[in-house]
Amino acid sequence: LPGVSGKFAQDSRAHMGCCCSKSSSVAPLGQADPRNGKAQVQALSELRTQDKTEPWLFQPRSVNASAVPKIQTKWSNDDVKPKVEPKVEPKVEPKVEPKVKPKVEPKVEPQSIIFKPDIAALKHIDEHVKRTPLAARRSLESLAAYLGSAATSDLEKIRAVYKWITGNISYDVDGYFGKKDKSPNDAASVLRTGKSVCEGYATICLSLCQLLGIECVKISGYSKGFSYNPTKPLTTDKDTSHAWNAVKLNGQWRLIDTTWGAGPVNSDHKFERNETDFYFLTDPEVFIEAHFPYINSDMAESKKWQLLKNPIDLSTFSSRVKREKACIEHQVELVSHNKALVDVDGEVTLKFRGNGKPLTSFSAKFVNPSTGERLSSDKYVATVLDHHKNEVTVTARPPSSGVYWKLDVFGKTNEAAKTSDCIVSYHLQSKSDRHLPEFPDNSLGYYGLHESPEKAGFTKDCVNCGFFIKNQGGVHALEIPFTKPQQALAKLIFANDSKPDKRACAVEVTNNCLRINLRMRRIGYYVLQLFFKEFNAQDSAFSCLAVFLIECTTALSALEMFPDYNGFYGIQLNPKDFSFAHQFVTETEFFIKDSDGQCELKFPTTELVYAVVSLCSADDSADIREFSLVETKKDYLKVNIRMSRNFFYKLQLFCKPSNSNRERYKLLANFLIECTRPLDQPRQFPETYASFSKEQVSLESPRDGELSANSEVVFKLTSPTLKKLMVNSSVHSRTEAGFEFVVRTGPAGSDLTVYGSADKSANSYVGICKYRVV
Repeated sequence: LPGVSGKFAQDSRAHMGCCCSKSSSVAPLGQADPRNGKAQVQALSELRTQDKTEPWLFQPRSVNASAVPKIQTKWSNDDVKPKVEPKVEPKVEPKVEPKVKPKVEPKVEPQSIIFKPDIAALKHIDEHVKRTPLAARRSLESLAAYLGSAATSDLEKIRAVYKWITGNISYDVDGYFGKKDKSPNDAASVLRTGKSVCEGYATICLSLCQLLGIECVKISGYSKGFSYNPTKPLTTDKDTSHAWNAVKLNGQWRLIDTTWGAGPVNSDHKFERNETDFYFLTDPEVFIEAHFPYINSDMAESKKWQLLKNPIDLSTFSSRVKREKACIEHQVELVSHNKALVDVDGEVTLKFRGNGKPLTSFSAKFVNPSTGERLSSDKYVATVLDHHKNEVTVTARPPSSGVYWKLDVFGKTNEAAKTSDCIVSYHLQSKSDRHLPEFPDNSLGYYGLHESPEKAGFTKDCVNCGFFIKNQGGVHALEIPFTKPQQALAKLIFANDSKPDKRACAVEVTNNCLRINLRMRRIGYYVLQLFFKEFNAQDSAFSCLAVFLIECTTALSALEMFPDYNGFYGIQLNPKDFSFAHQFVTETEFFIKDSDGQCELKFPTTELVYAVVSLCSADDSADIREFSLVETKKDYLKVNIRMSRNFFYKLQLFCKPSNSNRERYKLLANFLIECTRPLDQPRQFPETYASFSKEQVSLESPRDGELSANSEVVFKLTSPTLKKLMVNSSVHSRTEAGFEFVVRTGPAGSDLTVYGSADKSANSYVGICKYRVV
């Protein structure tokens, strides 16, 4: 009987238990239709003569009463018989058949030779069923005649019966829930009303198969449907709850369930037709997941209708966790737990493995045992999906002890699917309250890759450290290799903080990998979200590559944090566009550790590059570029930095081609510098002008930006283009070694500026650099 559907797909796949009594029996094998073979051809021929517009219609002058079995109408826990409906055509009372055991011994076939139908090859039968005219529903005989008119084999006849019932009979929801009188379950009434519970579904299936000459039995038993509750074990002193059929095909008995094949009942107690072939000639190993035959209180005889080489007992059936339809279709293996009830000590780790298509999503939610509502929060569950191994671990912590909490587990293998299907539902009970810390909420559902690595430009096994990381000390780094250049961003969020801590995470993009550097100053759980986009995709949005769960067990409150920066450290634009050599891409490190307070960066170039830098410390966004000096040559660019604090610094390199004077400087690269031993009293560099780079000046001395007042200072510098320099109105010409001269400084508070000219005979000069006199 169909199940209840709700917000999640699982609800729409759980099936309700039917009202079949414990005493329900297997209907006897159908007798072959006497109109088979030549007789049936003759009957159809006569019919065409009678009705040229409906050649399939067969209206016999008399009805074989044995072909329409008497259907039991007893409902479990209810001694009131259904209301007797007025008789309709055909006006013949169905024969009451005695309860008998099946007259055949079902043969158990080896798994390797079980027939698996090609559903696509039966499409013409499905289309034929869709075209069933209303006139065919005048009687069971006329319906069977139409359904069988396009069939050339027993398989096609069975298929036609299954498709017609699942497509036309609705579940009697009002009758099941007691809102109205229950509809009769005999085949003729089910045909007339178009609704029933599982008993009626199984009965009309039996009758139609009999009329088509198909050997068929009706089986009653226990099911794991709507009324199933694993905390209440199934026993033989309870009424059976469901009915289905077995049909004989090619000498093999096969199982079908037209009730569950028709569709579920949603959370509003309304039937939703959602036809499925999952219950059509289902493999017995799969059918036993939710169907246990129990006929005429004869367990020994009933077990044969499991059609299994090694039948199971009712206790085993009751205790096993039910693998849902999606679990079987997606080929998800329950690696760790196969019992429905799981007793835990605070938490449990459930493990799953995909043995078919790659799992694309996985999640789990607890259901409140008191209200039946599914908890939206992730603070009790952490799901980790390892795409590389196609494995999942679900760490679950029941919200309270002493009561069973239902845990619904969802998954999918289709990225395009909007919702995930229920894989399995466990019932977890914690023995004690351990007061474990809560997991953070994960808006993306699971921890793991959220994009195909190869599709995104990363290596298949780009993450080999796992997605649930335990850290001691608060410092951690991840390295993720890629196959083509990427841009990347990362967010690190503590527990259930509403915003990420921007100073706790720094992303470095090198020529072949992403490096994510983390600083955690609090003990607890963190969520790390990693986003990416291709290097040249400047206008597109970032996509989520992966989500990590990090548990920090010990932290250092004195950890220095990163600068407040939303971007990543590394190359921002194509260096070739700015005349940088290929080594700039392949050899440059963008996360630099310095141990003496002074740092020199040197980058190879193919021609002259104009560049400026911006320098700031981690706790202050103010630019302190006076502690940096940029020197350029045709074959390299050099940046010198002086640092005064044991801290992180952010260095930004802005460039433009030397032949584009009108262009603005563009951000080429970001660097993160960690200073572990700063200078005691670092001094500023002199202020430089654009001509300092244009004339390729190399400054040997003085390199400090402050000069003592009223003192003599030796200047040494070189330039391949400058011919003369002027300081304090004194002109100095270049020698073979460059420029070297002595200058006397003025009073404190004044400036000393160096001017230069590339024309030896000209009297015009441009500013090169400037010093402060103190």
